[in-house]
Amino acid sequence: MKEYICKIADIDEMERKWNEEIKKHKSPNWKIWKAESIERIKNGQSIAYYGVFNEKIICEATAMLDKSVVQNCDGLVDEKTVYLCAFRTVEKYQGKGYFSKLFRFMIDDLKNRGYEKFTLGVEPTETKNLKIYQHLGFNEFIKSAREIYPDGTVIDVVYYRMEEFVLNSIYAYHVVTEKPMHIGQHIILDENHHNGVRKRVNEKLDIVGDVYNNPEKYKNTEFEHHASVALRELALEKVRSDKYPNYPSRMACLYVSKTLEEAEKWFDYFVGLGRPTFQIVKLKVNGNVFYGDAEKCFDGQLTEKENLILAEKYWENKDVNENSIIEMLVDGEIEVVEIIKENK
Repeated sequence: MKEYICKIADIDEMERKWNEEIKKHKSPNWKIWKAESIERIKNGQSIAYYGVFNEKIICEATAMLDKSVVQNCDGLVDEKTVYLCAFRTVEKYQGKGYFSKLFRFMIDDLKNRGYEKFTLGVEPTETKNLKIYQHLGFNEFIKSAREIYPDGTVIDVVYYRMEEFVLNSIYAYHVVTEKPMHIGQHIILDENHHNGVRKRVNEKLDIVGDVYNNPEKYKNTEFEHHASVALRELALEKVRSDKYPNYPSRMACLYVSKTLEEAEKWFDYFVGLGRPTFQIVKLKVNGNVFYGDAEKCFDGQLTEKENLILAEKYWENKDVNENSIIEMLVDGEIEVVEIIKENK
């Protein structure tokens, strides 16, 4: 049975994990970092957090609690502020939501210890990592500086603080169209728990393959709705997993509204279509969020290349303005906290 847990690392686990890293990297820095890391844990200057899947450590993060162990520490560490670093995930487990769960576990633990602000640093050239950190909420610029590795290598680093609103659970509104929900109901959506889109897409995999292999056959054909959706969603999922792994998957998310006013508009729209529409509920969300432009949800095209280009435009999310139709995607742990409206 597959099991994933998040925990505070002990010294024996750290020994094993650091030895694995040392084997993978030729730089002598890693042996020095191992010794420093374990010493800091013993001295209470830092805390290491591990995500463990079937007894294998697959992701990690470290919280630095003491100014003396953080370079350029001004503005990064104090009695209410902790510096986060050493975010690592084994490659085969990247983009599957495991680190997001570990990150939330770490933040909740640190908040329980009295910390209120969280900072981190990233090299300007690490654009992929920067996007991940920004998605996690690290958008408040602090400063730029240089750090020195044990072997004397000097690197540029940009430091950010997590925006305060990200520290709290997100509340959103959902129009219920599948079957009625109830207060206290818990929903989990992640790499192992999918929504109905996943099932409908999988049912169309054969036709998607045939379209891509024989585009001329479908040249002047209007796709059946679910086939068009499958062409689109498969492309969207490929781009998301490759370039935006911390965004919710459209095949493992709930579609919600940020405000009650937006939810009521969708409620009336669905009722007008004759679609079974039961309730508007208020949700408490601990997970990932993506605000997308619904108008960029395209019809499936004949070639995968065309679909991937359109999918990239969707996830890039540029040119969103006040007139855009916003769709809010959430995943993670979701709880129904209130029934706002029922369709009698």
